[in-house]
Amino acid sequence: MGLAQIIYPRPTPKGFDEWTWDHYQHHLAIIHQAATAGFSLNQYQIWPVTKENFKDFLQQHQQMHAEMDAIAGVQGSDLQDLDLKDKKKADAWFYLQYVEHQSVAQFLGGGI
Repeated sequence: MGLAQIIYPRPTPKGFDEWTWDHYQHHLAIIHQAATAGFSLNQYQIWPVTKENFKDFLQQHQQMHAEMDAIAGVQGSDLQDLDLKDKKKADAWFYLQYVEHQSVAQFLGGGI
């Protein structure tokens, strides 16, 4: 699972669904690598993402980022607001969360 797969969803009809899976897999890799490094991170329900659980996804995803950012000393962003209909704001959201993944992955090492 590479970071490149989670920077932005692919511009296809299933791009967001594919992104949510890849993104979830990267969170699992972070949890595993953190455990290897002696840190404990909680796993939250961030996949699958549906219209019905979108708000829960955003809240639980924020919690995962807060926890992983804390162990790596990363200043995180508020990721609880994502409007997929506003491309400019959505692109900013995807980029901000990607940067956090990248920073934590670098901190933990292990090729994640």
